[in-house]
Amino acid sequence: MPSIDFSQVAQFCRPTKRNIQCKFALICCLLAVLVFQVVQPREAHADNISQTDSPSDTFVGGAEAEFASHTDSLPVDSQSFSEASTFPPKRCQSKRPLNWFDANSIELRIFNGIDGSKQPQDFGVNANLGIRSSVSLSGPLVYDRGLGWQIGTAFTASENAVRVYELLGEEDTRWQSYTTLGVFQRLDSNLAWGLAYDYLYQESYDDAHAGQFRGTLSQQISNNDWVGVRGSIDEHGDSAEFLTTTLHLRPISQGGAFWTHRWPFQARTTTFLGMAESHSESNAVTGFSAPTKNKFVFGLDIFIPIAPSLAMTGSTNLMRPADTGTVDAFLGFEWIPGVGSRRAGLQRFSALQSVASPTTMPIDLR
Repeated sequence: MPSIDFSQVAQFCRPTKRNIQCKFALICCLLAVLVFQVVQPREAHADNISQTDSPSDTFVGGAEAEFASHTDSLPVDSQSFSEASTFPPKRCQSKRPLNWFDANSIELRIFNGIDGSKQPQDFGVNANLGIRSSVSLSGPLVYDRGLGWQIGTAFTASENAVRVYELLGEEDTRWQSYTTLGVFQRLDSNLAWGLAYDYLYQESYDDAHAGQFRGTLSQQISNNDWVGVRGSIDEHGDSAEFLTTTLHLRPISQGGAFWTHRWPFQARTTTFLGMAESHSESNAVTGFSAPTKNKFVFGLDIFIPIAPSLAMTGSTNLMRPADTGTVDAFLGFEWIPGVGSRRAGLQRFSALQSVASPTTMPIDLR
């Protein structure tokens, strides 16, 4: 019987730059194959669906179903969101058995864009600029209760935007791999909640990993407006070596209120204002300093449909003070096959939270 070389297995499982790239490419290929199988028309499945069910499984308890059905047949310039649906909406009457990979309910989103980041973990002397790619998938867990699942992975590769690390003899690149797993629920009362766990592995001046819990609670208050609260709590951090100095890296807990508005030209914006816990003000050149007190944090998310299955997506998160806090942002294009850009994020089983990123998972240094 042939023996198994466990050293090779361990070497594959050990996170490295090459393995991160290979695993990310493998995940993308597997997801592409899965979605190719899922989104194909299913005549047999369609025959078993009651005529009273919504063909797109959009969340009736949020005016999305009527909005989608009205806007699909209208030119973009003539779509009026205030006339497309009524508020409050009717209660959802659709009942179906559990089907985790229902083609009509699955939402796939693939993002590629640029990413810029400056955080306390940069030791006060660095910033990063690079590219970000992400894949996310969501669908029903318990259909008739509006309970869904989400899974996503993201990869960020960036270079130092300041030469200090290079002059000190440290790494001039940073590689980050994010994983997000979560559940969410949209109720017929227009109330929605979501919980997720984010995991980060990165290679910069040292290898490190971290985790956090993230949650959101929202309420739709009109045809085009949602308000709520969201936040994150650090779960674990890791030690790292900067030259000969041992540091501890961990996520910064933060939380606050947000307002999402859907504009007449179909774009959606989310503004966020809250508080973040204290963070380090240490500097690699001047030495260690006492941490700050709790500081204000604010941000903006945008989603702009520009084609039937394509949207421009961006996010920024700013934590005061600007010199030692966070300045994180990304902007790019998101491909959303199947449900399309108009319905993305509005379906009953659309993920309530995005895949983790520097904007949602800032890292502190102590």
